[in-house]
Amino acid sequence: MPYKGNGPAMADLAGGHVDMVFDGIITSQPMAQQGRVRLLAFGGRKRSPVIPDVPTFAEQGLRDYDAYSWNCLFAPAKVADADITRLNQALNAALALPAMQERLARGGSDNLGPSTPAQADAFGRKERERWVPFVRSLKIETA
Repeated sequence: MPYKGNGPAMADLAGGHVDMVFDGIITSQPMAQQGRVRLLAFGGRKRSPVIPDVPTFAEQGLRDYDAYSWNCLFAPAKVADADITRLNQALNAALALPAMQERLARGGSDNLGPSTPAQADAFGRKERERWVPFVRSLKIETA
C-alpha cells in the first residue's frame, strides 16, 4: 500500500498492520533499536557499517538484488544554465563539508558526488531504465 512518508509506514509495521516495509536506515534503525521492528536485510552490495549485523539481500540468497534510494537536486526546466551551474557548485561544496559527510555516514548513505548536472542526469536515466520496466511489470494499482 502506498504511504505518505516513512513514518506512517513504519508505524503500521510496528503496529502489525503490514508485514514488511522497504525503508532506509535513518528511519528504521531507531525503531529496531527499540525492539519495535526487526531489520532483515540491507539492499547494498556490502553490509552497512551503520548496521553491520544486518546481512545483505545477496548474503541471504538474492544474488542479483542491489537496491538503494538516491537523491538529486531538481529545478524547474526554465532555470538558466548559469544558475544551474551555481546551484551545482553549492551542492558539491555542501556535500564535501565534514559535517555533511558525517551526517550521511550516520544514515548509512554514500555520497556519490561531486558530480555535474549531466552526470546526475545520466545516473537517473540509467536507474529509470533499470527500474521503470520492472515496476510496470508488477502491474501495481493504487486507489
